[in-house]
Amino acid sequence: MIDLDEVKTDVLVIGAGGAGCRAAIECAKLKCQVLLTSKYPIGKSGATVVAENFYVAPFCNSEPEDSGDCYVQDMIKGGAGLCETNLAKRLASDGWNRVKDLEKFGVKVNKDQNGSYAQINAPGHSYPRGLSPKGGGLGIMRALEKEMKKYPSISTLEDTIFTKLLVNSGVVTGAIGLNLRKGKPVLVESKGVILATGGYSSLWSNNDVPCDCTGDGIAMAFDAGAELIDLEMLLFYPTVLISPPCVRGVLVPHGLLIQQAQAKLLNSQFEEFVPENLPTRDVMNSLIYREIANGRGSPNGGIYLDLTRSSRSRDYVKNRLKMFLPEKYKYLLKNGVDIVRQPIEVAPMAHYSLGGLRINDNSETSIEGLFAAGEVEGNVHGANRLGGNALPETQVFGSLAGKMAASWAKEHDQKGTHLEDVEAELRRLGGLFDQKKGSVKPSHLKAKLQDIMWHHVGPAREQKGLEEAVRKIGHIREQELPQLTVPTMRTFNLQCVDALELSHMVDLSEIIVKSALARKETRGHHFRLDFPEKRINALHTLVRKEKGEMRLWTETVGPADQVKPTI
Repeated sequence: MIDLDEVKTDVLVIGAGGAGCRAAIECAKLKCQVLLTSKYPIGKSGATVVAENFYVAPFCNSEPEDSGDCYVQDMIKGGAGLCETNLAKRLASDGWNRVKDLEKFGVKVNKDQNGSYAQINAPGHSYPRGLSPKGGGLGIMRALEKEMKKYPSISTLEDTIFTKLLVNSGVVTGAIGLNLRKGKPVLVESKGVILATGGYSSLWSNNDVPCDCTGDGIAMAFDAGAELIDLEMLLFYPTVLISPPCVRGVLVPHGLLIQQAQAKLLNSQFEEFVPENLPTRDVMNSLIYREIANGRGSPNGGIYLDLTRSSRSRDYVKNRLKMFLPEKYKYLLKNGVDIVRQPIEVAPMAHYSLGGLRINDNSETSIEGLFAAGEVEGNVHGANRLGGNALPETQVFGSLAGKMAASWAKEHDQKGTHLEDVEAELRRLGGLFDQKKGSVKPSHLKAKLQDIMWHHVGPAREQKGLEEAVRKIGHIREQELPQLTVPTMRTFNLQCVDALELSHMVDLSEIIVKSALARKETRGHHFRLDFPEKRINALHTLVRKEKGEMRLWTETVGPADQVKPTI
């Protein structure tokens, strides 16, 4: 008999970043028992804690002509037609209310001398809509953690990685995971489940995200039969530091620095190549790629971001940095990089997952009782996310998913769990510790997969490279995954975590590459060298597991309220 912990709750929230914590608060407000779980310590992992202090919300303050409708149109245009109208409307209508919630929770938002909110513009937005919450994502997380302590009905389970969703007759019944502190499995039975596990940008070797963003929730949902959407759409941020090595991977917000401090983007000949009207991130990536491909890249394979050529005084530039990027500016200075006094080398890196679970405008997935919030969602932004839309997504859809999951839990009884599914997953988890001949370390194989994704499925793609990626991923699945071995120690076994993440990463990588092959066009961040034009009609790429196999199809972009649970 395998030793495991068993827990029952009304709602299970997997993932404790901004979206997961906000969902838990909403569930608790509606008198539900909720278990909030995290792969690592809450408040010290996930992407929210490293998010910039940039939160976009249209609320007709300094710009009376701005409106929610204008914001929605900006999202549709910026998302290259793949953004779904009803989900954009959710962000437009609820984003400002969630700002007021955050302020009640204790978040401070930067204001001008006259007491009005200091609003920042960003590429793709018709008006300045960006608010600057002090502390950025970390400040928001601290406030959410404090707010959660007010609700005794919120229980937490940290240092636990979930590996399988349990489903009975198309209805979610809970999940199985591995508690790293105890070194033993945990079974959680619940009436509803909210996935808030974030994105999958860690599948690429060159990325600027925390290492735990491996797409676990999306992979589990696929295995359970949920519909995934537009997995090939990955946002590559245009300006991430590539040198010196001590700061490689640090994101430098070019839009903010250009507009607030008049920074310049330059090629190796120190020529400007960016149009006066700053383009969206996907267009910026293609401009940078062309400079590098045409031999005008910097020594380390990027371009220069230069504040020394700003027409503003050095003191003015420093003040802007201290206002909008205080912690990042201090961090760079501590590592010997003064961006006020020297040009820096930057290049695109994997930054944000645009694809993910398909949801409707109630945050429902295609599995009954299963909801999604935050970056794990896949049809909110389309083929490109406008700057400042990540943090409001966590709060708007976190609150919504919590509300809907609580309502679901109140209206439905706990459905039974198939014992054979539980036993099969427990055997799989236990089998990881079996020593094998010719053993392969999970961390080494993970790095190999990440290199494949970067070299063949990076910012610029073509059929030959994508087909090579399919072949190499297949080899990893068939020949190398069976040879994985981990140390026999049970508690805080990070090689075991790597092995579990790797299983998810291989599944997702295959879906991403096959989705990229199917999209024979260039749209947003999906830049096909062999298909440089955009199709007239925007189509979603949809994937679902049927009878153990991956089924892929396309659909015309429609309102998200047409997406109802179908399984």
